[in-house]
Amino acid sequence: MLQHADSLVVHQARMKVRQGRLAEAEADARRALLARLKDTGKYHTTTPRFMMGLANVLVEQGRYGDAETLARAAIEINREMGVAEDSHWAVAARLGLGNILTLQRKLPEAAAVYAEIDKAIAGWEPRRREALELNNMRILSLYASGQIEKGIATAQALLKQQATRLGETHFDTAGARGTLAMG
Repeated sequence: MLQHADSLVVHQARMKVRQGRLAEAEADARRALLARLKDTGKYHTTTPRFMMGLANVLVEQGRYGDAETLARAAIEINREMGVAEDSHWAVAARLGLGNILTLQRKLPEAAAVYAEIDKAIAGWEPRRREALELNNMRILSLYASGQIEKGIATAQALLKQQATRLGETHFDTAGARGTLAMG
């Protein structure tokens, strides 16, 4: 019950980020993480999720170094806890790290993280895998690492997905068009 309440606080933090209330969002995400650490400790399978919740808020604040530290810690906790490398939560933490590294222009490191993700999700069903592969930050990382054709193909797939799912005039569809245009 407490974990669910803390999850709701993280969702609230995300909502505040979207409203531009970044300081409040950080306070909420920190409060949720600290509550989880108090209740379950560092070495619990849910702790990395709450760490990534705070990391996402820090990214929005432009605090990439702090976010990277949290993401790497989340990945390490997953490994130490024996969470399968191909599990959703282990892959999600690595995706967060890859995105943070891309934002910092640490492109070779980001490419290595995305390669780990590709290996981990190789056995996933296509639709589940697509949810992680069609990612703006990943596409930008492909462009930056010189994989322009692969980036364009991925951006086209993202645009098609967004237009089908959200409609031609949705903001996220326009964002996907912009990502494709960059290629």
